[in-house]
Amino acid sequence: MKKVFAGLLFVAMIFFNVVILKPTAKGIDNSQLTVPDVTFYYDGETIYNDFFLKLDPGLIPTYKKMMLWDYPYPIIYTAFLLLMGQILFRKNLFSKIFFIAVFSAFAFDIAENLIQFYLINQLPGVHYNLATMMGIFTSFKWITVLFSLISVLVGLTREGIYKISAVKQ
Repeated sequence: MKKVFAGLLFVAMIFFNVVILKPTAKGIDNSQLTVPDVTFYYDGETIYNDFFLKLDPGLIPTYKKMMLWDYPYPIIYTAFLLLMGQILFRKNLFSKIFFIAVFSAFAFDIAENLIQFYLINQLPGVHYNLATMMGIFTSFKWITVLFSLISVLVGLTREGIYKISAVKQ
């Protein structure tokens, strides 16, 4: 049952990435701006100059509605990773580190989303320090997500190797 639920969560993650979450927003000059969520590191001044100050003011309400989808997404990928951790890892020190990383990724993602929403609501006001904090949260989110995903891939590979060696015996 856990594997079926993990499969459904994986399909939901793919659906969110392909259909719902957009990695770009429309700029003032009709250009495509990369949203802060997909950038590894940025400081406050850079993200304001490259994103917030270039957002088309008429499309900000639409962008804020799109951002609302970025709140359930961390719940989906966190549930997927936690379930995969339960399936793949025994209770040991590594599994504890894995679960801490997964929960940390969730917390950093939600914090990043809340700050981004606040900063958009404050436009045309500029808050460089808060935007820099958002960049730090984004970087920590990506570090913990990548650690978690690599751990799952290693765990799946290990399980596959065990099954192949069991078949050969």
